[in-house]
Amino acid sequence: MLTDDQKETVRHWAAAGDSLSDIHGKIGQEFGITITYFDARMLVSELELSLNKPEAKQDEEPEQDDDVSSANSLDEKPIPGGVDITLDSMTQPKAMVSGKVTFSDGGRASWYVDQTGRLGLDPESETYQPSEDDVMAFQTQLQQILKSQGF
Repeated sequence: MLTDDQKETVRHWAAAGDSLSDIHGKIGQEFGITITYFDARMLVSELELSLNKPEAKQDEEPEQDDDVSSANSLDEKPIPGGVDITLDSMTQPKAMVSGKVTFSDGGRASWYVDQTGRLGLDPESETYQPSEDDVMAFQTQLQQILKSQGF
């Protein structure tokens, strides 16, 4: 997808503190390459980059939500971001793999990876939009699950 020089540029962006969203936008603007947000996330993962997360203000305490259970239905291990992912026992038509996801705020969606490898997300509510942290946690966990399933 990207040349070695372009990958090195992406590494510099990450080292400079750019977010995943920034990197996604810059790939389109500076390289003229249109990719999905999921593809940008996979690229960051492939390059083993760690992205800086915005630090919480010192006078604010981190939010704690004791009501949210964050267990993965596949192996019952906690998932960062309180995201719960399951695989469908019967894959959706025209998909290689599919399942359900519940985000930390309780929003739910069906997900699938189509024959071309594109990720699709179909929220139960048309207006629902998961947080960026939840999307990143979902994509990271999904990548691990797909690898463990041989995809």
